[in-house]
Amino acid sequence: MSKRNVKSSLKSVSAALLLLLVWTIASGQDNLYGPQAPQDVTFVRVFNALGEEVAVTFPAGSEQRLAPREATSYVHVEPGTHEVLVGEQAVSFEGGPEEFYTIVVTGEQPLLIQDEALRDISRGLLTVYNLAGAPLDLETGDGTAVFQAVEPGASESIQVSEAQVGFTASLAQGAQATLEPRLYSRGVAHGLFVVTDGEDVQLIHVESAGQ
Repeated sequence: MSKRNVKSSLKSVSAALLLLLVWTIASGQDNLYGPQAPQDVTFVRVFNALGEEVAVTFPAGSEQRLAPREATSYVHVEPGTHEVLVGEQAVSFEGGPEEFYTIVVTGEQPLLIQDEALRDISRGLLTVYNLAGAPLDLETGDGTAVFQAVEPGASESIQVSEAQVGFTASLAQGAQATLEPRLYSRGVAHGLFVVTDGEDVQLIHVESAGQ
């Protein structure tokens, strides 16, 4: 093979690898942010911690009904100050480029929580949201500690490898909630919301999505 053919072949291989890398990165972003999500925008979603349906209206959007213990997709808005209507309450926030927020609908004032963003698509992102009234610990099904003493109304995040795993959330007063094993994929942000209904504690899994 001539030097010219060798150089040509190397260029073709390099181009193919570059296309594969771009496709892989784009695929990971689609999992987290939705297809063709723009850059330099703010992302916001709503989680309904109540036991009843609630109306949600995003900026420049139409009203949607959000079922109990469910989350909307992430919606992107221009950086700046915005209001999201949840029921009859308006939640104001000021978001910057590539910042993520979750608004939690509670029986009192809605909570505004700034989320960690998934930057490394070779890993997954696991976030626990403590919507219970006491500090909590989160462990895997085999007893491995993941988070400890997460305060009420707070969240904690960690990057994770892809794995099939279950979780147990334990509150300070002894109440527990478990989540059956499932696959936690790389390139995806997973949210675990710990909510209470009287003395009942629930651990709810939500995968991120964008629109």
